[in-house]
Amino acid sequence: MNETLLDRLETALKELKGTPPDRQRFAGVDEDVLRVLVEAAERAVKAQAQVWALVEATADDEPPLVIWGARTFADLSATGEEAERTDAAKREFAAASARNRAQWQREALDKVSELVDERRARLEEQLKQAELEIAAGPPPRPKRGWGLP
Repeated sequence: MNETLLDRLETALKELKGTPPDRQRFAGVDEDVLRVLVEAAERAVKAQAQVWALVEATADDEPPLVIWGARTFADLSATGEEAERTDAAKREFAAASARNRAQWQREALDKVSELVDERRARLEEQLKQAELEIAAGPPPRPKRGWGLP
């Protein structure tokens, strides 16, 4: 039983919010089958991250960064220095919240950009492979008829 593969599978399933089965259940599983399972789980994790990044990047045209909290009765009745302290605290909270929202949006856009870059790199690789294939020419023709020798 390959412990590294089982560790990777466990990590991927946890990231997918699943409960990994007991390791002993994989005792008789062929290592190649386990490798395929691990790769599928890791692709699912990546796909899930891609979906959420796209959702975050496209869900709202331009969500507001500043959202003011509702005023409480104590806020309304505050006067003088107390009112200034309350307003300053609200401004600090709004500023921190705006920075957090901006950071979340940046991370989502970075993820989308990363996905686009990965896809472009794969496309370039496929194009190079296609050019090599084309340079090699078409597959050889069969000697007679329907591929008969």
